[in-house]
Amino acid sequence: MSIEGDIENPEGSAIFGKFPDIQKDHHVMEFICDYLRMMVGGNLNAFEIENLMDIEIETHHQEAHVPAHVMSRWPMRSRRSALSSP
Repeated sequence: MSIEGDIENPEGSAIFGKFPDIQKDHHVMEFICDYLRMMVGGNLNAFEIENLMDIEIETHHQEAHVPAHVMSRWPMRSRRSALSSP
């Protein structure tokens, strides 16, 4: 079974079409297709791919929390500058 066509065109894929919730999330689809390309290409072993996946997932989680962290600190800074201005 060849999956290259499914990887290159996941929107038109019969395989991905069986999972519409996953197919709707472009971040998940990009993640899956990128790693399937690596697996099909055969350039990395399973441990290397797993390590890359873990790093990418951790990075994604950290980056997702940055905007909330910045916004939660913003009102306090704003209040301080308002109190200190003449």
